[in-house]
Amino acid sequence: MTYRDALNKSGSFHDETDKKPKCYIRCVLENAGIMSSDGIIDPKRVPVAFASQHNGEVLVKDEIIASLCADRKEKCHCEKAYNFMKCFITTEINYYDRDGK
Repeated sequence: MTYRDALNKSGSFHDETDKKPKCYIRCVLENAGIMSSDGIIDPKRVPVAFASQHNGEVLVKDEIIASLCADRKEKCHCEKAYNFMKCFITTEINYYDRDGK
């Protein structure tokens, strides 16, 4: 299973000691405008950036979840990006499991 597949399925990587895929997530978030180069996460950008995952629909719940996960204390931007996405995806998985959507 690839790192991306593992993250999308479970919300985490199978090897959380490998920094390379975490830095890849940082790069993706920066290029999407979700994370600035100084490590600030903008929850308002998440629904727009993730709209393609929802057939172009901007979902308010994505901003709400992102807001819950955005206040990260990690100094390393790669760790911050990974833990943000881990929080986001885990929360979303739990949302869909709970509501059966």
